[in-house]
Amino acid sequence: MRLISGRWSDTISGGMIALFGAGVLLEGARYPIGTLNRMGPGYLPIVAGVVLLALGIAIIFVGDGGIGETPRNMRAPAFIFSGLIMWGLLVERAGLVIATAALIILAALAHPKPNPRRVLITLVTLPLASVAVFIYGLGLPIKPFF
Repeated sequence: MRLISGRWSDTISGGMIALFGAGVLLEGARYPIGTLNRMGPGYLPIVAGVVLLALGIAIIFVGDGGIGETPRNMRAPAFIFSGLIMWGLLVERAGLVIATAALIILAALAHPKPNPRRVLITLVTLPLASVAVFIYGLGLPIKPFF
C-alpha cells in the first residue's frame, strides 16, 4: 500500500490532527459564531478547527519535510521553557520590567550564537512596550518594578 506522504508516521499523525480539527470544528459549529466585530463563543473553535484540519491534511499529503529526521537538540526548548518559568516566578516579586528582561536573556541563550545587538535592543524596547501596553494601556494591576 502506497502512503500519501511517503511515511506511515506522517499519514497517521496528519490523520489524527485532521480528525481532531474536524471534531473541534463540529463542536464549535454548535455555538453562535457572531461576526468579526462581535465574535460569538463558536468563532474561535471554528477557526482553530479549520486551521487544525488544514494542517492535518497538509501533513498527510506533504509530510513534515524531514523535520522528524533531525537530531534532537534540547538547548533551545530548555532555555525558552526556563525563561517562561522565570518570568512567571519574577513578575509578582520583581515587577514586569525585570521579569521580562530575565525572559529575554534566557530566550537569547537558546540560540547557539546570540546577537548581542539584537538582545540589547530587545532588552530596552520589549520591557518598555510591555509596561506601556499592559500597565498603562490595559490597566492591569502589575507593578513595573519591585
